Amino acid sequence: MPRAEGPGSARLQGMLGVALFLCLTAPCFSESIQETADNYFAVLKKDFDRLALNRALRNPRTSPVNRMFVTSLKKHQPLAYLARVNARGMVINEVIRGEVPQKKVKRKVGDVEWYTAVAKSKKAFCGFAEDNGRYYVIWSEPIVVKKRFGGVIAAKVDIWDCFHKLSNETMEPFLVRIGQKSLYSNKWKNESAFVEEPLNVPGVEKISLLTERPSPAAHVAETLAASVQRDTSAVAPGPAPVSAVQPGAATPSSGKKVPSGFAKHRIVFVIIGIVVALIFIFLLFQFYVWLNHKFLMRSINKPD
Repeated sequence: MPRAEGPGSARLQGMLGVALFLCLTAPCFSESIQETADNYFAVLKKDFDRLALNRALRNPRTSPVNRMFVTSLKKHQPLAYLARVNARGMVINEVIRGEVPQKKVKRKVGDVEWYTAVAKSKKAFCGFAEDNGRYYVIWSEPIVVKKRFGGVIAAKVDIWDCFHKLSNETMEPFLVRIGQKSLYSNKWKNESAFVEEPLNVPGVEKISLLTERPSPAAHVAETLAASVQRDTSAVAPGPAPVSAVQPGAATPSSGKKVPSGFAKHRIVFVIIGIVVALIFIFLLFQFYVWLNHKFLMRSINKPD
């Protein structure tokens, strides 16, 4: 005989469903490491694009450009190199991280890819290079003087330094790969259960991020769902006529009153309370991570 389910039981099931739905769809106040890394490189590229439009680059004087380049290297520590090359392929400004800029360079670089590609297409170039075991993103853009090609501005970004800067603000383990090579490891020890996602770094085709699986939110939701299902099944009423479960009615055999709705389902209410408390704790944790991310982005974007 099927079990009798009254309006109270349906409401309880609905409340459990809402609680689990809130847990599963709780708003995530923090970005993932992948999103943070993609945003970091996007901001870095945007700042370089803005630098390429600076009017000082059209002036043949070297001192104002050197000062501008030094300021950019101080703002973005992973920037390893900035250069201005004229229309004849001659370097007239060159600033290298950790070195004093030279007032006069006068060095020919007309055959390097980041210059020739821009000189031919008059469009921006994004490339990738390895130098003495270090990996660099290379960005270059044309300098336009009176609607004509006036030279190239180029930057080299140390990829390892970028992820080292990001790792200083997070406790979550991750691993960065370029192709099948490991580029950067942050407390990474997990080689079995992980998620690999592509990263968007202009100039690098095969770069990916490995993080641990499963995510905390999915683990909490799965645990709560299993716990609620197990406990509600244990306290479900057995087969009985509908009239036998009316509040205050006496059973024919015992002459005692049937327990009230709250007494019958007190374990279910306790479970709901535990679920709500865990959701609240989980949301507090997410809010903490969100605040941590805000401080991370502020630390990344402020001058070093």
